[in-house]
Amino acid sequence: MRIMEIPGFPSSKIQLTDLGWLIKVRVTKDLIFWPDQAVPLVGYMAWPNAAELRERWLNAHRCDDQAAIKAPSGMVAANACDP
Repeated sequence: MRIMEIPGFPSSKIQLTDLGWLIKVRVTKDLIFWPDQAVPLVGYMAWPNAAELRERWLNAHRCDDQAAIKAPSGMVAANACDP
């Protein structure tokens, strides 16, 4: 049996009263809500039978996240995982 290893969502509960607004915000903003859950889930959906490709996907996003954190404001950092 396969098991998806996706971290739990934050404990705060959200009451959605305007689904249209939520979709618009998520599509128009350069922001991923709950990336710890979103990135692995996309990997499972894109490569359900290829653990190695899912791992490469996760590593690529970890590198991008590290580069974004280290980059000075307003600057684009090089990939943190490049040699």
